[in-house]
Amino acid sequence: MSLESQVLLALWKLYQQNQISMEQKGCIKDLLIRKDYNFYSAINDCQKLDQLEEKLLDILNCKDLQILF
Repeated sequence: MSLESQVLLALWKLYQQNQISMEQKGCIKDLLIRKDYNFYSAINDCQKLDQLEEKLLDILNCKDLQILF
């Protein structure tokens, strides 16, 4: 499964579990569409889906500010 597919699956799971909003989901999708270098660098080391979900939450909770700006 491609990294993009894993991100989309993680986003879907987080949204279904009410851990992220539709707006937050859109922010991550925008980073995917732009092929944002900082975003890809941050998530590239995630080996498992739960690690990816945790990293996405970190990014969305502004623990990783340089990615969003």
